[in-house]
Amino acid sequence: MGLDISGNWTGVYRYDDKSMPSVLFFANILQSGSFISGTTKEDNSFVIAGPEILKANIEGEIAGQNIVFEKTYLAGINDGVAIKYTGIVDENSSRIEGVWVIDSFSGKFIMTRRKTNQASRIKRAIKENV
Repeated sequence: MGLDISGNWTGVYRYDDKSMPSVLFFANILQSGSFISGTTKEDNSFVIAGPEILKANIEGEIAGQNIVFEKTYLAGINDGVAIKYTGIVDENSSRIEGVWVIDSFSGKFIMTRRKTNQASRIKRAIKENV
């Protein structure tokens, strides 16, 4: 049986141009066979007068440990041009590393799986303090 990357992920992408900021993002991925789809959220770091949070859809494929997907921002951000991601999933399905490219911009990304019990503890702590 192949790897399963369905679930919640935290990641960061960096530009090859070191003057650009690193960007933290959150992803929810659903895998069905070799097909993946999902959504991402990140703070707006590049759209002037845009929304505070940028949302995107992702679609792609996984074959063995190799993953390829495209991220398309919603609400017309980037004129709907997809960002291409290519990476490697570790053998435990807990980390993905790779590169991304769109037009003349490119960089690296890392994603780590968010543990369900960690999210549950955070939610419980928030409820207890509210």
